[in-house]
Amino acid sequence: MERRRDRRSKLTSRNNKLAGEHSAVNADRGTAAQRMAGLADRLARLTAIPRLRDLAEAAPDDSVDLWAEASVLVRRLSDAVMAADEERILKSRLGAWHSRRSRISRL
Repeated sequence: MERRRDRRSKLTSRNNKLAGEHSAVNADRGTAAQRMAGLADRLARLTAIPRLRDLAEAAPDDSVDLWAEASVLVRRLSDAVMAADEERILKSRLGAWHSRRSRISRL
């Protein structure tokens, strides 16, 4: 009888421990599902940006796989940034040249 009570007590304790772990895992699963839904929403908004779609050369009805297109997107974005920097530098130099020329012509 004593052994039976001890065994029942151990099983009850184990059952309570497993129920607690099950509850924690369910909470983690719910958190993960919420995070996935949030990331999916962010991905949808990101891939809907026309500039990004242009860089990926995606048609309006095509889906854009950012992981697969990552190297192409990074290279094209880098090229675009460099081109914009070069244009800004050229405009700055051209503006300075016009300014000097204007001052010289006034003399």
